[in-house]
Amino acid sequence: MQQEILYFGLNEIEVLKLRALCFNAHIEVKEILVTSGMEKMGYLLGYPAYKQANKNVIIPYRKPLIYFAGMRQEQVYAFIDGLKELHLRIPYKCMQTPANLNFTFIELYEHIMQEDQLMKGNQNG
Repeated sequence: MQQEILYFGLNEIEVLKLRALCFNAHIEVKEILVTSGMEKMGYLLGYPAYKQANKNVIIPYRKPLIYFAGMRQEQVYAFIDGLKELHLRIPYKCMQTPANLNFTFIELYEHIMQEDQLMKGNQNG
């Protein structure tokens, strides 16, 4: 399985840092376009079983997100350490799962936002 990182909402300097880290680790990098809101994650990863939605829906969110595909958990943790070393702060991070391949990007983003809010609520409680 190919290792990939899909990203959304990064500025130009952040993209350069991410690409440098991915180049060294031989990980492919793809941008999630702001018009890809209704595309399923499987399609965004280029899996042939997933077809294009044929709907350009603007993603209404702006906080950066990265999606780790084809990577083991320990690889993701090591990669996140590399992000920290480069002072690259990305608030939303998630890994590929069989279930989230069927999520549209907006569904995935909203799911990650809800999980983040729950975790922050548990820390305050």
